[in-house]
Amino acid sequence: MSQRWHGDDAPTPLNPPDVRVAKDSPVIHTLGSLQELSAALGMARSALATAGLDDHDASLRQTQRDLYVIKADLASATDDEVIEGIRIPRPDESMLRAVDARVAELEERLGAKPDRFVLEGGCAAAAALYFANEVTRRVERLCVGLKEAPGVANSRMQPKMVLCQQYLNHLSYLLYLMARVTNRRLGVAEESLKTNPATGEVTVDTEPVP
Repeated sequence: MSQRWHGDDAPTPLNPPDVRVAKDSPVIHTLGSLQELSAALGMARSALATAGLDDHDASLRQTQRDLYVIKADLASATDDEVIEGIRIPRPDESMLRAVDARVAELEERLGAKPDRFVLEGGCAAAAALYFANEVTRRVERLCVGLKEAPGVANSRMQPKMVLCQQYLNHLSYLLYLMARVTNRRLGVAEESLKTNPATGEVTVDTEPVP
């Protein structure tokens, strides 16, 4: 069989490669979803560029870099600084602080938080950011589960999952804010959902979201 397809039936190697886990293990689910999130951010960057907006590109590019660091950390079966002769990048608090600073900036631009559920959508770039936001929340849920996973993803994962989970939680809110700012920049009215308190009927409200 060609070396290209060596992973058809074999377990997936972590780092170092003699540590292997099943293809459907919690570690692989989480790593794959982190990669999916990076791809979703790439789609959002492309949509923003098509719309002629570069407001968020540097932040999104940095986020893709952060996700790579998180993946390298989670894919490492030990916390050694050097594995197989390669120094492993590790996430740190500076990543979280950068996200929080950007959140504060966009909150100030948007003003008060809306008093209703904003419907995901609007322009293509905002819709892509909303989608990335939801992927982020799914990856966060996987990280929570990874803390309790058996075997290689248990004893060493719990402490580092705290920072990872915080980062993803704050990132999801940042992407939500980016989506709203993008719609506002392009003059696209946001839709929201309104519930009639008497009847429970849910309707789509096209009035501007405050």
